[in-house]
Amino acid sequence: MPLPLLDIVYNKFPKAKFNVQANQAKLLASPDKSPSLSQLTYPVLRHMAAGGLTYFDFQPLAADQMYPEFKRDLVKMLSQNTALLTLQIFPNVSVEVDYPEMIDSFRQSELPKLQILNLCITAQIFTQRELAVWSSKGGWQELRGLSLYYAKNLIHFIDKAPLLTSLSIFPRSQEDYQELEDHLDTAGLTLPLPSLYDLTFRGTISYATFTLPQERCIVPWCLLKRIPKLIILDIARVRFENGTPGPILDVPSALDIQEIRKFCPEIQRLSLDIVLQGHYAKWPLDVLNDLAQFHQPIQLKFYLHHEECRRAAFMVSCIELFAVMRHLRRERKRRSLPIYWPFHMDCKTIRPFHEIQKHWNLPDWTIWIDGGIADNMFFHFHNHKLPKVHPDRLSCEELEIKKAKQLSRLFGFDREHYGQEIKRREQCAGEKAGFATDATLYDLWTRQ
Repeated sequence: MPLPLLDIVYNKFPKAKFNVQANQAKLLASPDKSPSLSQLTYPVLRHMAAGGLTYFDFQPLAADQMYPEFKRDLVKMLSQNTALLTLQIFPNVSVEVDYPEMIDSFRQSELPKLQILNLCITAQIFTQRELAVWSSKGGWQELRGLSLYYAKNLIHFIDKAPLLTSLSIFPRSQEDYQELEDHLDTAGLTLPLPSLYDLTFRGTISYATFTLPQERCIVPWCLLKRIPKLIILDIARVRFENGTPGPILDVPSALDIQEIRKFCPEIQRLSLDIVLQGHYAKWPLDVLNDLAQFHQPIQLKFYLHHEECRRAAFMVSCIELFAVMRHLRRERKRRSLPIYWPFHMDCKTIRPFHEIQKHWNLPDWTIWIDGGIADNMFFHFHNHKLPKVHPDRLSCEELEIKKAKQLSRLFGFDREHYGQEIKRREQCAGEKAGFATDATLYDLWTRQ
């Protein structure tokens, strides 16, 4: 933002609220001089108006943007912007930097009272002692939303965040989660987070074949036992960088579902992993039977894991999903439980993350029951495919691949006009000058 423009806005409208969005290119730090946060956002963070900064969202695209002095600049910014309400650090790359502890700066500075804090970063930005100091200054009194990559860091928010309603935890290991569990058992608090109703827990990846019962980290029991008013629970694990675990993933059992019903009687929305076994992708009926017993018209979201074979993928169809919904409907009607909206079922088939990256949290299918006399079921298929690219925007190699895959070619048709575009380019290439009069820059570039 130009400095003169910021001066005008601040002087003429001192009480105005405005949003500044910066698109930052990749930084290449020189060996003798690292970039600083104040330089990246200059002049905003050094201006008098910066004292009223309320929202700071940092999502670096490259690891070198989380430079060694990043924490120093961040703490300085926090101490100068006590009006800050939202702090989000969410790198799009893995960051492995050992940031030094700055406990003296935390003790000597006035720190903001945040409403939203998202620290979704593998590096340990704030130490537990720093979080404890921030907490002692009332830093979590207004906190509503919290996301943490280290479960043990939640210790310094327990009984310190009375207004917290939404919590997301991504434990780094079983030991990380165990430290939180031990603290809650020792503290003996009945309601450590009294206002919490929305919990997301991405347990550590474990496999049914190799995981011991005491090492299972799927459901955060130490929290569920102490949050009886929970309404939304998401315990699905959806990000698998290298392929997918398929049926060997350890997922909630029927006994786990029974315990969730016992500890969270008011739950209205549940997201979880479901393993489909064998080439025919068989559903776990014992789990479905327990899922059908929630007293409220619950919203179920299933993340489906199956064997990587064509037959198993084919079995995850609308016909099979209708059969699952009929089973849930029959079980609920047998117990005189409500079967109408908002009771419904969302399903997402898990594939390698690069294939679902842009829609990993959106369902493939939604099935619900009409409130009419016949209890008819309806479904909606969510099409996440990218918009079709016109043939003239494809390279010659891409055209040949798509033409070979085109089903209509078996019947002598060129439905998508890939063959027609190939012929057009061949004709253009045969002209004297090498290109026809209607040649595009794309033709020039792709011919080389």
